Amino acid sequence: MLARDAVIGTGCAVGGVLIVHRSMQLGNVPGSYAGPGLFPTLIGIALCICGILVLAPALRQKKGERFFSGPGERLRLVEVTGLVIFLIACAPKLGFILTSWIMMMAELCLRKNSLLRSAVTATILVAVVWGLFTKALKVPLPIGPWGW
Repeated sequence: MLARDAVIGTGCAVGGVLIVHRSMQLGNVPGSYAGPGLFPTLIGIALCICGILVLAPALRQKKGERFFSGPGERLRLVEVTGLVIFLIACAPKLGFILTSWIMMMAELCLRKNSLLRSAVTATILVAVVWGLFTKALKVPLPIGPWGW
């Protein structure tokens, strides 16, 4: 069994179950077909499915593997965790667009992409995510001090 896949798969499945459980407690909005728990429930179900898809092959494996195969993997885990904490902490103050752009730029530059390619990719990804959430799904995102 691959230890890393088993831990990640189990964590995703358990996290998905917890999200579904908590989102069912959010209640309904009068006159609306979709309450505040709709999107968290869908995300929780998707996490459960992904967790099971990662966990199943890991349980079929016979030989073990170290959780981190090298120091680079530990560093990537710290990078991603730090950037997510940055997003959570700074989005309410700087707004979604700027905070997400900084986060994407940092992640892409840490992966040794060129500055121009990182800037273009981050701009496109943030614009797509912002448009999807604000226009298509009508989910309000944090607005920064500049109004965007």
